[in-house]
Formats: sequence, C-alpha cells, structure tokens
Amino acid sequence: ISYQNLSDLDGWTIGGIQGYYYVPMFTEAGLDVDYVHSEEQNIKRLQLGRIDITPLPSPIGWYLINKLFPPDVAKNFYTLEKPLLSEASLHVMASKNYP
Repeated sequence: ISYQNLSDLDGWTIGGIQGYYYVPMFTEAGLDVDYVHSEEQNIKRLQLGRIDITPLPSPIGWYLINKLFPPDVAKNFYTLEKPLLSEASLHVMASKNYP
C-alpha cells in the first residue's frame, strides 16, 4: 500500500475509532471508514480481513498484535513506513494476508 495523501486511500476499507481526531479528515477525504470503539477491535478485524488498514501509533499497534496473537500470526502484520499524518506519530497497520 502506498499513498501520498488521504484521498489515495480511497478504495481501502479503513478501521477507525469513533471520536478520534482524524474522523473529520477522513470524512472530508470521502474515505470508507468503519468505526468501532477500540484499537484492539480494529487489530482483530484487520487479522480477520474485515478491514484493510487501521491508523494507530506503531508502538501501540505492535503491542496489541503481540498481546493478541501468537508469533506465527503476528508476523503477518506490517506498518507502512510513511506516517498517516506528519504532525502525529500515527502509522497505518495492515495485514500481509489481506488483500
């Protein structure tokens, strides 16, 4: 997955968190975002293939992945190198198995 701006993520199903500061930006960009109440829910949905990507701080994402899944499953996730927002350490997590 590569992108230069938010609108480049159009076509991907994004898992977001209700009430987070990025909600208005995603809405303005016209992105398909499926909101839930926790980052843990999004990590589980990512592993199940229900969403394509989810934005969250990389250390939190990896903590949750390693907490929720055994190593053979955890190795199937990755972080996109480019931060989603340059003013925050918000990265995009994705599953290597999907799509």
